[in-house]
Amino acid sequence: PARWRQRLSHKFRYYPEKKAAGQFFAALTAGDTAKAYALWKPSSTYTMNDFLADWGTDGYYGPVHSYKIMGAKAVRESKSIAVNVAISPYSQMPVAGDAEKSIKTKVVTIWVTPADKSLSFPVPY
Repeated sequence: PARWRQRLSHKFRYYPEKKAAGQFFAALTAGDTAKAYALWKPSSTYTMNDFLADWGTDGYYGPVHSYKIMGAKAVRESKSIAVNVAISPYSQMPVAGDAEKSIKTKVVTIWVTPADKSLSFPVPY
């Protein structure tokens, strides 16, 4: 029983933060950048134009048509949780053997603040 509880505990660790990231990426894959921007909960200095330059169809990370939450971990010396997400421009995540499509898959890390579920890019150390 203890081992089972440990596995279950590990599986659901950081669940709220992974869920917040999943809602954000679900909005992006649906093409709802306004909702994704609202879920990001940006500071006043991160405008919608900045957001679209990062996450829009022609943005640095875009287009995002599918995603997979890879994992999450606490960030040392921060209150944030780092969530790693694989993103793809294809409507379905490419399978491991599909090298041509897999090469376009990127793994990004976003930080989620547990208190308000706001999202941000990792702060460089």
